[in-house]
Amino acid sequence: MPSVESALRARYRYLPKDYIESPSGWLFAVVAEGTEEERILAFLRYLRDGDGLTKLDTRRANQHLRQSAPEWIFHSPARDALVHGIPISCVSAHFKPADALGELTIRDRVLASLVSIFTAQGVEQSSMGITGSFLIGAHGPASDIDLVIYGHGSFMRARAAVQVATSQNLLQPLSNAQWRDAYRRRGCPLGFEEYLWHERRKCNKFSIDGIKVDLSCIDEPPECALRAARKLRRVTITARVTDDRQAFASPAVYEVQHELVQTVIAFTPTYTGQVQTGEMLQAAGWLEEDTASAKRLVVGTSREAPGEYVRKAN
Repeated sequence: MPSVESALRARYRYLPKDYIESPSGWLFAVVAEGTEEERILAFLRYLRDGDGLTKLDTRRANQHLRQSAPEWIFHSPARDALVHGIPISCVSAHFKPADALGELTIRDRVLASLVSIFTAQGVEQSSMGITGSFLIGAHGPASDIDLVIYGHGSFMRARAAVQVATSQNLLQPLSNAQWRDAYRRRGCPLGFEEYLWHERRKCNKFSIDGIKVDLSCIDEPPECALRAARKLRRVTITARVTDDRQAFASPAVYEVQHELVQTVIAFTPTYTGQVQTGEMLQAAGWLEEDTASAKRLVVGTSREAPGEYVRKAN
C-alpha cells in the first residue's frame, strides 16, 4: 500500500513544505499543492551565495523578485492574491522532505533519536519528512528541526507521541526563551501570553537536546480550500466551531456556526489547531465568496497578514 506522501505526490507532484530552486540559485518554499497556470505557488526564502545560502525576510524576498524577476510575482486567480509563482520550466531542483529524511538520520544523531522516538510510538517513518534548513543543506548544529508528518492519522499519532515522550523526559517542553523566539519570528498580533496559551495545548512544538522541533501536517487539502474565490471585504467574526477535524490541515479549516460564513480558512501556520469543536472562535481576515457561492473568512491572505488572526474567544 503506498504511503500518504507518495499518493499525494502522484496527484500533485509539488506539495507544501517542498522546496524548489531556480537556475539562478533562488530557493523557494512551496506553499500550495500542485500548480496554477503552470506555476508553482511558493515563497522566496534563500539565495545561493557562493558555497552558502542567504536567508531572506519577507521584505527582502519581495524586493528581490520585484527587481530581478517581476514576472514571478503572480496574481493567483484561485486565491485572488499576489503570490510568488514560479514557472515549472524554471525549476532546476526539487527538494522533497520525505526523500531527505532517511539520509539525514544517518548523519545527524539528534534527528535519528527523534525519529526513533516517534517510530517507537507507532508513527511510521514513511509518514515523516523534514523541511526548512535541513532539507536544503542550510542547517547548523543548533538549527530548528521542522518535521513534516504526512496524513491526518499519522499527525495525530505524532501529537500523542509527543505527550508520552515528554512525560518520560525523552522530549522536553520548550523553554520560555524558545517560546519567545518562536513568537518573535511569527509576528503574531496576539499578545505573548495569549499566543503561548494557544500553542501549549497543540502538542506540536517541543525540544530534544535543547533543539526546538516543530511538527506540521500535510494531507489531502480540504475541498472547500481548493475552490477559487473572490475577496469581498475585511471582517471580524465570533462564531462557534462545529467541526475542528481539519484544524491542523494545510490550510487549516474550521467549520463554524455563523450567519455570514460557513468556514474559517487559515493559511498562516500559527493558526492551525487554534480552536476546538464546541469553543467560540474569533477571527479577523477577508470575507470571500467561492465558485460554489459559499462565503468563507480567510486568514493569511499575505505572508505577514497584518491584523489577521484566529483565537479562542473568551
